[in-house]
Amino acid sequence: MGELLFNGGLLIFFIAMFIYSGQIEIWEGYFGARYWPMMLIVFAILIFAAKTYTIFKKLPKAERRFSPEIFHLKETGVKKLLASFVWVCFYAWLLPYGGYVLSTILFAMGLSWLLGMRSIPKMFLSALVVTAIIYAVFVWGLDVMPPRGIGPIYEFSSWLEYLI
Repeated sequence: MGELLFNGGLLIFFIAMFIYSGQIEIWEGYFGARYWPMMLIVFAILIFAAKTYTIFKKLPKAERRFSPEIFHLKETGVKKLLASFVWVCFYAWLLPYGGYVLSTILFAMGLSWLLGMRSIPKMFLSALVVTAIIYAVFVWGLDVMPPRGIGPIYEFSSWLEYLI
């Protein structure tokens, strides 16, 4: 049943991407930017539709019934996985507003707490080290500036970059 749900989810995702790719702007008469992705997505939709149908047909009739119990939402590991997913979504939302440094430190500390670390000084120190390492990789290794945030956080991020 899990494979069926996964392939069905991918099928829905590719259908949504097909609809979205129709909104790509045609620039200076160049149609390739819109229609090449659409052709590839149509091909993926056909493959996943056939795969989902095949998996559904191979399932015994007793397993074709959908019930919320198949997700095991009451298990601790699943709850932690869902909480970490929500935390990642919150981090993605916070990043443009809070800037890379503040957002990543909060994200790393929250994820450490979720995984069982309870010592706040250790969490802060490890989050600071991880933030600095990832910052160094992106700024010096990849030459990509991370988000600085808005308002006073932007000024603080600019000051930190000046120090480095």
